[in-house]
Amino acid sequence: MQTTSDSSRSPAKLLSIVFAALLATTSLVVLPGCGGGDTDKEGSASSDDDSAKLDASREKAVAAKADAKAVEAEKYAASDWNTAEGHFEKGDDKESYKYFDRAAKAYKSATKNAKKNADSLKEVFAMKDEYQKLRAEAEKSGAEKLMPDTWKLAEKGYANAVSRLDDGKRSAKTLMRQAKNDMELIVTECSKKLKDKGRAAEARELAVAGEKAALAAGAEQHAAVDLDFARNSLRDATHRFDDGNYASAMRLFDRAKSNFAFAAENANLSKQGMAAKARPPEEPDTGDGDTLAGGSSSGDGGSGEGGIGEPTIPKPDSGSDSGDVDMGDILANLDKLFTVSAEQSGDLIKLEYDQDGDSFSKDVTILYGKPGTNVVFKGKEHTATDEYTFAGNEKGMILLNGSFTEKARLFADIQFQLWGAESTRYLELLMFWDPKTDSGYALRIGNNGLVALSYKDNNPRNPVPSVNRAHRPDVNKWMNRRETNQFELRIEPIDSTRSGDDVKRAMTVLFNGEEIIKMKANSRKKGFFGFRWKDAKFYAKSVSFTGMLDKEWATKVLKGSGGGEHDGGSGGDLDF
Repeated sequence: MQTTSDSSRSPAKLLSIVFAALLATTSLVVLPGCGGGDTDKEGSASSDDDSAKLDASREKAVAAKADAKAVEAEKYAASDWNTAEGHFEKGDDKESYKYFDRAAKAYKSATKNAKKNADSLKEVFAMKDEYQKLRAEAEKSGAEKLMPDTWKLAEKGYANAVSRLDDGKRSAKTLMRQAKNDMELIVTECSKKLKDKGRAAEARELAVAGEKAALAAGAEQHAAVDLDFARNSLRDATHRFDDGNYASAMRLFDRAKSNFAFAAENANLSKQGMAAKARPPEEPDTGDGDTLAGGSSSGDGGSGEGGIGEPTIPKPDSGSDSGDVDMGDILANLDKLFTVSAEQSGDLIKLEYDQDGDSFSKDVTILYGKPGTNVVFKGKEHTATDEYTFAGNEKGMILLNGSFTEKARLFADIQFQLWGAESTRYLELLMFWDPKTDSGYALRIGNNGLVALSYKDNNPRNPVPSVNRAHRPDVNKWMNRRETNQFELRIEPIDSTRSGDDVKRAMTVLFNGEEIIKMKANSRKKGFFGFRWKDAKFYAKSVSFTGMLDKEWATKVLKGSGGGEHDGGSGGDLDF
C-alpha cells in the first residue's frame, strides 16, 4: 500500500517542481527591471562629472591660449604654439579633457618662451621682411638667371634661417642677417649686370657691323688671317655674353671690332699693292674673358697681295751664326721652314693644306707607320678618292715640322672609313706635343667617344669628355662615316687679354662648330701639332695649323739650314 501511495503522489511533486522553476525564472527577469532606476541615476551623475571636467579643461586651455596670443607666441615661440594648437584640436575632436590639459600646458610654455625670445626675434622678423622686399626686387631684375649660384645660396640660407626662426631659436638671427646681406649683394650686382648687358649688346652690334665692313673690303681674299683672328674674338665674346659675363663680353666685342677694322685696313692695303700692317700689341686687361683674342707682336714684316707676300725685313746672311735670330728674321724666312706658303699676320702664321698631300708630306715627320701603307699622301688605293691631304691606315703617327707657342689652333676635316678592335681603336689630334717624352695634349676619338686628354710620358691623365652626352658612346655607333667631320682644337689663355708664361691656359675643342670640351692646359707652353692612330682607317680632306712659332726652335732650324731652300722631306728638326 505504501508503495501505491508514493506512486500516486509522484506526479503532483513533479508539477510542484516545474511551477517553482517557472516562478524563479520570472523573478530573475523582473529583478533587473526593479533595480534599473537606481543604476541610471548613478550613470547620469558620472556623465555630468566628465562633462564638467571637459568644460573646465577646455576653459583653462582657452585662457592659456589667450595669454600666449597676447605675447605673440605664434610668432616668437612658434614650435610650442603649434604643439598646443595640435593638442587643442584633438581635444575638440575626441572630447577629451586630457588633450585640453596638454594644450594648456603647451600654451603656457609658448607664453614663457615668447616673452624670453621676443626682443631677440623682433629684429630677425624685421630682417625677414626686408629680405622679402629685396627678393622681390631682385626677382624682377631677373637675378635667378643672371646670378643663379648666388641666388641659390641666398635662398638656401634664408630657408635655414626661417626653419630656426619657426623653432624660436636665437641662432636664426645670424643666418637671417647673412641671407639678407646676400640678397642685397644680388640686387646691387644685378643692377650692374643689366647695365653691362646693355653696353655689351651695343658693343656686339658694332662688332658685327665691323665684320660686314671687313667683308665688304675683301678681307676674306686679301686678309684672311686677320679676318679669322677677328672672328675668333667675336665668337668668344659671344660665348661670354651668352654665359652672362657681360663686362668681359663688352671688352671682347670692342676688341673684335678693332680686329675687324684692322682686317679691313690690311685688305685695302693689299688691294693697292702695299705692304700690310703687322698686328699691334694689345694692352693687358684684368677681365675674365675666355677667348683667343689678345696677345702681342714683335714682328714688323710686310706682305703683298692677300696679306701674304715677300716680307720687307732683310733675310739673315746665310753664313752667319752669330747672335740670335729675331722674330722678324724668322718670319722673313718661312719658306725655309715650310713647303706650303704660310699666311702671315704679325707674329701669327697659318699653314693650310687643302687636298695638298704633296706639300704636307714634305712638312711633316713620320714617327711610325709605313709611308704609302699606314701614312698615305696621295692615290686612291686606301681611300677610293684622291681628294685628301693625308690618310691613315691601321697604325701610325705624324708631327708637323714646326714648334708653336701662343694662339695655337689645329683644324682638320676628317672622314672615317673603318674601325678595328673595340678596346684599342682611336685617332688622336695632338697639340703642344713633345716627341722626346710623348707628352702633350690630345683629343681622342675612339671607343670612349670624344675625350680630351693630357699626356705625361705617354700616360693619359685628366680625361675630359664632351659636354654633349651624345658624343660619349663608342664613335663607331654614332659617327657618320659617309661624310667628313670638322674638328678644331685651340690652346689659348683663359683670359685672352693676357700673355706670358704665368698665364692660365685652356684647350678648347669644337666638333662640327659646336664647343664640346674645355680643359686646363697649363703644364705645357709649346710643342708640335700632330696625329696618332691605331686600328683606324680615315682620311683628312684638309688640315690647317695656326699659331705663333716657337722662336727657339725656329732659330735652331734656320741656323742649321745655312740659308738654303726648304729641303722637303727631311723631316725638319723636332727638338725643342
